[in-house]
Amino acid sequence: MINALKKGATFERLVRLILNEQLYIHGFPYVLERNLNQTRDGGCDLVGLPGFSFECKRYKNGSTYRDSWWNQTCDNAADDEIPVLIYKYDRQDIQAVVPIDWFFSAQFHTPKHELRDHTAVMKFDSFVWFLMCYLGVTHGK
Repeated sequence: MINALKKGATFERLVRLILNEQLYIHGFPYVLERNLNQTRDGGCDLVGLPGFSFECKRYKNGSTYRDSWWNQTCDNAADDEIPVLIYKYDRQDIQAVVPIDWFFSAQFHTPKHELRDHTAVMKFDSFVWFLMCYLGVTHGK
């Protein structure tokens, strides 16, 4: 169990490092931090980017995300936050899961809980690119 916790914390730090580097390069005034109270108080794994709730999962074996991970990600996100699940299995690329409503939120008038039932899975690099584009549009850059 201790090794699993260490592996998870190491993965959270890696994701945080990559995202913070891109936020800095693109000139956004945000710095993500690990939520060190998550074990005691619950909540998402990374905090510091308004409007987003990040959950990170790192496991040895598997091929796709587990429904329980997505449910946890959505449960930890406030209604005004976009839940983002980032996961990695050994010897596989990092993947990101986001709700479809992130892409089309202005076009749909469907309750958020229903839209979160439909997800898009993409390579983490693609997610980071999309996130920077999204932040650029929403911040007028």
